[in-house]
Parts: sequence; C-alpha cells; structure tokens
Amino acid sequence: MVLNYGTGSGFEFVLEGENVMLMHPDPEGVPPQLEEVEFSFKKVLRRGVLQEKKGPSIATEEAVLIPTGGRRTPVSVPA
Repeated sequence: MVLNYGTGSGFEFVLEGENVMLMHPDPEGVPPQLEEVEFSFKKVLRRGVLQEKKGPSIATEEAVLIPTGGRRTPVSVPA
C-alpha cells in the first residue's frame, strides 16, 4: 500500500506499508499484520530537466520507519 500526496509546490508526502499474512494450517489462526510502515517527505530544491527546465533536478528526501512490533517467525506446515 502506498499513499502519495504531492502539493504541487515542490513538496510530496508518502505513507507506505506492507500487509503481510503468514502461512498457517488454520486460515483463522494468524491475522494479517501491517509491517514496514514508512513515512517520507520529499522536497524539490532545484527544478531542472525532470520539471521541463534547464539543468539538473535536485531534491531531498527524509524518511521515518515506524516500528510495528511484528516479528516474522517461520511456521512449519505439515506436508
């Protein structure tokens, strides 16, 4: 899942994460977990060829990985 919002004035906000469902013999036994949640903020410092201007485009990006507390543990499934 990725939610991306650009303000049009050189700012962009992104929220992303993965919905993980571990394999388990009982489908009701393990609920899905939201993992790898990240919030990032992007800012264009210099408009260039990527914005149809002359010269290089320069941008910065800061990101925060939000802890979810979920741990992946291997589950053995009987054959």
